[in-house]
Amino acid sequence: MAVYAENTIDSTWDGWLNFTATLKTADKNYNYSIRPEIWDSWIRCRQAKVNPNDDSIHRQLEMASLQVMLRRNRDLIIIAKPFMENLYQIVAGSGFVVALTDTRGYIMEIFGDKDTLTNPMTASFFQGANWSEAEAGTNAIGTALITGQSIQVSGSEHYCRKHHCLTCSAAPIIDEKGTVLGILDVSGKSEAAHLHTLGMVMAAAEAIMAQLGIRKKIKN
Repeated sequence: MAVYAENTIDSTWDGWLNFTATLKTADKNYNYSIRPEIWDSWIRCRQAKVNPNDDSIHRQLEMASLQVMLRRNRDLIIIAKPFMENLYQIVAGSGFVVALTDTRGYIMEIFGDKDTLTNPMTASFFQGANWSEAEAGTNAIGTALITGQSIQVSGSEHYCRKHHCLTCSAAPIIDEKGTVLGILDVSGKSEAAHLHTLGMVMAAAEAIMAQLGIRKKIKN
């Protein structure tokens, strides 16, 4: 089941301000039009002591750990790359990035325009960067990892203010046992948010899962 953002880029701003300004853990959505899955994520972020106003670059893997991660996920990366390239061709030149993470939220592979990959807006999208909720607050990658569902997170739905400029659409890649193997994500400027983006990501994730299933049958 997918979870979509509908016209939420600006409508959640007041709710975010009030939530992050309140010292005690909120347990009700009060009068704000915050989606339940976003509200629940905000609560998790507060309980994890994520700083909503921290503007530092995300924690990243050291080179040795990065290489281990890439080796362990080699099959997934090989299968996913052609589908990521196809997604990138659709969004090329638009400032969007296409990313694949492992089960901890670390980016394993990424596609994007050269200027996008060096743009301050997307400065935390790089190989080895961590996008778990505990590190990056509410975001499509981290929240999809926890819920196991596809989701789009836009603008001030992100728990960390530094990500309010973004719209992120992510889908989990799941094996036949229901285990999440990684997350496929497309992220870009918040004003470019569109439901079709999440649909494309979900379709690509389904295709990757189908190919993983075929490869496993061949090996067996």
